[in-house]
Amino acid sequence: MTRRPEEDDSTALAACRLFRGVPHPDIARLVRGARVRQVAARDTYVKYGGRVLAVPFLLRGSVELSMKRGSVKRIFRIVRSGDSFCEAMAVARAPSPFDAVALEEAHILPIAIDSLEALADRDKTFARAFRRLLAERVIAALGDLDAGTLLSRERLTSYLASVAERAGDGTWRASLPVTKTVLAARLGMKKETLSRVLRSLVDEGAITVDRAEVTILDRARLLARSEAG
Repeated sequence: MTRRPEEDDSTALAACRLFRGVPHPDIARLVRGARVRQVAARDTYVKYGGRVLAVPFLLRGSVELSMKRGSVKRIFRIVRSGDSFCEAMAVARAPSPFDAVALEEAHILPIAIDSLEALADRDKTFARAFRRLLAERVIAALGDLDAGTLLSRERLTSYLASVAERAGDGTWRASLPVTKTVLAARLGMKKETLSRVLRSLVDEGAITVDRAEVTILDRARLLARSEAG
């Protein structure tokens, strides 16, 4: 489903980290040349092998990027509001090597790569930000390859440490706005394994779990324990 972008879409796009510092008229021009797509939960936005000529910016909702080989599905990234995906494929005009599926209703604004490259030609700050983003995607992909060699415990503790934010009381907290099934697929393990590792960390006093929120009682100790195996 598509709709004409509204004024608040310009505001939402401006909040995306790639556009921080970009003048409002340039952002408004990008929005006028695009159409917001509303994707229902569990619907596919990009299919494996699909042609990508625009960079999708997620204004609202969340999207999983996954690969499936036979019966094995691996979620390697969960995209949240304010972020983008498929950047490298759009630059290379290459087909997508993964599926992009909405985890909840998602509002996606695809910006044509030609428009983004024209902006990069005019705005050196944006050009640097775009290059940095592409480099971060490569580094993240290499990190995922390395994580595949880790034990399940190490994968979970490393993930928790990477997404945790310091709270006002000095503790570190990680919100898990996805189901255990999705998180397990993201970490490349079975749901039962994820539950078992979480229970063991709670029993050891490393974390507490309250529904979708994990409180890390000692972040340094958590990482040290994961490295120890």
